[in-house]
Amino acid sequence: MNCVERIENLECCESLQRLDLTLNFIGVLTDVERLRANERLYELTLMGNPCAGYAGYRDFVLGTLPGLTLLDGQEVSRAERIRARQAVEGLRPDIVRQQEAHARRREREKREARVEIEKGRREYEDPSVDYAENRRKFYKVALLILLINR
Repeated sequence: MNCVERIENLECCESLQRLDLTLNFIGVLTDVERLRANERLYELTLMGNPCAGYAGYRDFVLGTLPGLTLLDGQEVSRAERIRARQAVEGLRPDIVRQQEAHARRREREKREARVEIEKGRREYEDPSVDYAENRRKFYKVALLILLINR
């Protein structure tokens, strides 16, 4: 896990053949369109990312990147590739809607985490609370900071 949220700046990697982004925070599935320039790319792994749960995910990726032979560790059949190519344009509007819904959820989560961080900071600085309790709260706030910055 690398806390990657976007697929970007890989267009110039001409020799890129395999890309494993397992267990990250990628919510913008249309970013795979940026990988079209990577003509040698034959394997892509996005499992464990929010975008991998979108309806139409596999067909959209395969229709966008027809050179893939493996997606999330599964071989791509010829029939699947043909179906995906036919479906990709019709899927894009729904994929965009799912991305937007994900972005709204992420912003809400970040706002809520910021509130919790501020609340934890105030509680941690409260001299009436014992040190052990403050330490537990500090680690909780530190974890929230890590999550908000993913």
